Amino acid sequence: MKRHKSLFVSLLILTAVLGLPGRPAVAVPLPSPEKLRTSNVCPPVQNTPFFTIAYGTVTLNGQNAPVGTTVEARSPRGDVTGCFEVTTAGNYGMMYIYGEDTTVTPPIPGMRAGETVAFYVDGSSATATPPLTWADDKSWHQVGLAAVGVADAEFSGTPRQGVAPLTVNFTNLSTGDYTTCAWVFGDGGASVSCGNPSHTYTNPGVYNVSLTVSGTLGSNIETKMGYIAVYMPVNAQFSATPTVGIAPLPVTFSNLSTGDYTTCAWTFGDGGASNICSPPVYTYTIPAAYTVTLTVSGPGGSDVETKTHYITVQAPPVPDFSATPTTGVAPLLVTFTNLSTGDFSGSLWDFGDGATSTAQHPTHTYTITGVFTVSLSIQGAAGVYTKTRSNFITVKEKFEVFLPLVIREN
Repeated sequence: MKRHKSLFVSLLILTAVLGLPGRPAVAVPLPSPEKLRTSNVCPPVQNTPFFTIAYGTVTLNGQNAPVGTTVEARSPRGDVTGCFEVTTAGNYGMMYIYGEDTTVTPPIPGMRAGETVAFYVDGSSATATPPLTWADDKSWHQVGLAAVGVADAEFSGTPRQGVAPLTVNFTNLSTGDYTTCAWVFGDGGASVSCGNPSHTYTNPGVYNVSLTVSGTLGSNIETKMGYIAVYMPVNAQFSATPTVGIAPLPVTFSNLSTGDYTTCAWTFGDGGASNICSPPVYTYTIPAAYTVTLTVSGPGGSDVETKTHYITVQAPPVPDFSATPTTGVAPLLVTFTNLSTGDFSGSLWDFGDGATSTAQHPTHTYTITGVFTVSLSIQGAAGVYTKTRSNFITVKEKFEVFLPLVIREN
């Protein structure tokens, strides 16, 4: 009698906590700060007067099952005999698991005594520790569940940008139940490794990468758009025209650089500079030889080209000369001095009597009388410059004086 009374009290307490047999299960979860999914995600479960109760920890893909995860109990015939929606991450229960009821018509399917309960977490088969053998004991059983979920593709790659050829190391971060993998790297390359493949991009461009993972529960694909950026190496080059001339000398520079660059830095050698990649005409005002440098930088790296003494700016030639003597009797030897200034490369003298010379400081003998115009032409970068002195040399005739001869007779 005492035994029956004790059993009655136990059932009364259990009923107060868990609900009447044959009524919908009432979960008694641990407190949860939030609920990430709506309820009613569990399929309908037909309850019967016959049941046992399970609770415990639950993991999915090695992590605490998140709030909203569904935990199902199924019979060997596939009937859903219990279901619970996780309200505290990593825990489920109390979950009623109902037995078969053949006392009604039609019979209600469910567990049978001695059968092992099959557990599923979000549709994925779970390992139960310890396994639960069903009995209509209306008792609580602590059963830990661990499941591998539906395949969920995920990956990362490093580095994600750089200069070609660029080798990227990919890491497979996929979770769930999958056995095959298919990588598409976006440049025609592919891999079926489920590990962490590497891929080398040889051509500049922006590439989409995708990973498809497949398993018994289906397939999933992750695509990352514009994920890898491969840049062309930078090569600084330039030209200029003209490279030689008279001050002031306007010079047009052409940026011939290649590769992926975004900034430029010019130094023109005379203190002038520019950050414009296609600079305007630059004018040199002081005669000298100038070294020019161009630096280009960007995603493709940095590069410098320097051209030493690339621009030669010359002073304007100014022809001039003197002579001594400028007057005399024939034959008259005259010494000419070239007083020209600026940058010039050659001289041509015209002495006015048909004679010429290319000497820098010539001498010339005038053998006939007359007044002569002399000119000096010098060769500069921009052409010939001439200085003319009209009536510059005067050559006179030589005169002899004869005295009369007087003869006296004695």
